[in-house]
Amino acid sequence: MFFVACNSSLDGIVQEQPAMIGFGVDVDDTRSTIIQSSEDATFRAKAFRVFAEHTPEGGVPQDVFNDVDVKYDGRLTGWNYDGEPKMWAENGNYVFRGYWPSTTKLASGTATTSSLVLEYSVKSDNDDLMVGYYACPTKNPDSYGNVQYVGFKFHHTLAAVRIALKIGQRAKAKYTVKNVYFTSLIYTNSLSYTQLNSDAVSLNSWGDAGVRSENDEFGVDRIRKWNDGDEGVSGLVPVTTDDADPQYLYLPWQLMIPQSLLVTGSTPKPAVVIELETNLDGNIHSSIKSLTLPTATINSWEPSKKYTYTITLQPNSFDITVQSVKWDVVDGVVPDLEF
Repeated sequence: MFFVACNSSLDGIVQEQPAMIGFGVDVDDTRSTIIQSSEDATFRAKAFRVFAEHTPEGGVPQDVFNDVDVKYDGRLTGWNYDGEPKMWAENGNYVFRGYWPSTTKLASGTATTSSLVLEYSVKSDNDDLMVGYYACPTKNPDSYGNVQYVGFKFHHTLAAVRIALKIGQRAKAKYTVKNVYFTSLIYTNSLSYTQLNSDAVSLNSWGDAGVRSENDEFGVDRIRKWNDGDEGVSGLVPVTTDDADPQYLYLPWQLMIPQSLLVTGSTPKPAVVIELETNLDGNIHSSIKSLTLPTATINSWEPSKKYTYTITLQPNSFDITVQSVKWDVVDGVVPDLEF
């Protein structure tokens, strides 16, 4: 598709042709981006879906797009939709709401540009979940009045969690990790997005869909296998002799539903369970250790943030600490999260 208005001559009269609404990246305008890096192959491999409304001057909002797939196919801007092209109106304003990937299930059939409810399951879904919002006057003009493409800036809406293990100074044994999994977490939910700010997305609330119980244990390998090599080799925790320069065994990031970690009453508290094999001078011992997730400084997993729980293996203890940064922040220690 070609999305820029052009002029034609009819009987000597110059007429402006209507411009088609398109999605893409304007190289001269950094505010119009599909994603921070529109060249990301993972994002381009799957379509996103879009809703759009147009409000004419003095009129009422009217649907323009209603849950329409926008795919990256390499033509022109790259991002295109099927069906009859939609034309920019001559006046008024537009709002656009998008979510990625398009295969995400809508929890409500009445989703609009101002409200979106999406369902997500940790056990069955293995994609990041992203939403975007964009508002503009008709034809989305740049500072020179030229027609521009609609450029969503999608935002991460899930939390990302990983486990890092290291051996403390006093530990003399060799530790092999056999399994790691979380217990007592919400693993499926409907997430509501109603924030209209183009620079941020807020998750207004999350419910308690999914039952917290001792039977809610799920292994990391049900989400994404973290041990791709031979068990007992890639699962061996590196030996650390100097805490100033520790070596870690990092498990891959796991996508998690934003949720509170504070539990009251008799419900078990969220915990991480580690199945270990300890080898001390040839004496091998298997054990299972459950560590309650610390909540003194971080008591919830928020959308668009990532959390690293560092577990230090000591002879008679397991120390656990947690740190958090924005998902888009690269910590420089290990490769950043890839959705």
